[in-house]
Amino acid sequence: MSGIDLIVIVIGLGAGGTAVFLLRALFREVGTKPAGRLPVRATPANGNSVRSQSELTGFSSSTQSFPTHTATSPFGLSTEDYRSKQHDSPAPAQMLTNGSGQYGGGSMKEAITSTLQSTLGQERTARFISFINFKGGVGKSTLAVEIAASLAKHFSKRVLLVDLDPQTNATFYLMDHPKWQSWQETNGSIKTLFEAYLAGHGASFNVSQVIKKDLLSHAGNSLAPELDLLPSHLALIQVDVQLATRTATGEEIFSNLAIIRQALQQVQEQYDYVIFDCPPNFNLVTQNGLFASDAYLIPAIPDYLSTLGINLIQGEVERFSYQIRQALAPSGGTFTGPELKGIVFTRVRVRSRSPLRFVDLHERRIQEVYRTNPELVFKNFISEAVRFAEAPERRLPVSLSSRPEDRDARNEILHLTEEFIERLGGACTRQSAEP
Repeated sequence: MSGIDLIVIVIGLGAGGTAVFLLRALFREVGTKPAGRLPVRATPANGNSVRSQSELTGFSSSTQSFPTHTATSPFGLSTEDYRSKQHDSPAPAQMLTNGSGQYGGGSMKEAITSTLQSTLGQERTARFISFINFKGGVGKSTLAVEIAASLAKHFSKRVLLVDLDPQTNATFYLMDHPKWQSWQETNGSIKTLFEAYLAGHGASFNVSQVIKKDLLSHAGNSLAPELDLLPSHLALIQVDVQLATRTATGEEIFSNLAIIRQALQQVQEQYDYVIFDCPPNFNLVTQNGLFASDAYLIPAIPDYLSTLGINLIQGEVERFSYQIRQALAPSGGTFTGPELKGIVFTRVRVRSRSPLRFVDLHERRIQEVYRTNPELVFKNFISEAVRFAEAPERRLPVSLSSRPEDRDARNEILHLTEEFIERLGGACTRQSAEP
């Protein structure tokens, strides 16, 4: 297998691939190793207890069985490794290693923790929230756009929507293709931001230049003047591959995770909420969003496949946060990680609204998830309404529509947004009357 074959296979995986895992597997097959340092691996320190998977997720292993997830993080530690090493691990000072034990107390370890601490030590006033599900097609982008628009329009919140998904669904929900094409050619996109940091120009990069304001304007007036967008790019998958390649060779591991957090620090005071629409994977772009986030939500359709991975997401995020905490522990640093603020059901099939009844399949699944996660399931939801399917084509979120036929769907978003604000600990006062 040639080097060209390697790159083609990794790029061909698309957003759903796990580039780091495949790079390592293919290097083993070819019989070569990446140039430079070997991957950094992190393991828990002795004496620290770690909660069981059922405690992390709320699901009992006796009632449900989930496939083992073997994808690796930038730390080189898979979920399976994480579990097996919980009670058999080196002391904190030996935690970070490049495969030959040379990170133990040297300048590289100090640089790594210094990068983390300087980034995490910056004061923030905005709330940063990731919307994430490893399964696509669950209404994640619809939920992110509609809540962002509703916060801006009806609750007078200053909102930045960051589209981290190379599918660009959230972007094209709010911009048509010609406007997006013109914008990214003149101002750039999230891809431009990543490329600047990867090229070493992050300190001088002005993130404001890629943020699109005055969205949804008609006759010079914006329907949601407090809503801004950092648009995505169809070629963002190439950035994920670049990040994976640098991480696989041990280069700038933590600085690669901190790109989004560092960049948005420039503008965070301008917003009350920053919402990340994450891609349906746990690659490094997604991890950038989580590293920048205070909280995350899991959108899910109430069916078997969409809810199957809820515990997997929780476990992966907890493991991700745990490894960063371990990296910081020897120098006294802390990292709480993003907190799961809820599971939001989307595309729910409603049989009747008065009284509210769901189709049997969705009713059973909602009740089952609620039994295992009673504090996490949102009381409000998004139904499977044609209004939400029409909204992206019209470039007009349902939450901003004044059409009488959109009333029921619009009210769903309003109630959901109120609950969203309450769960995030904000003041919930509707500033505008129902359109």
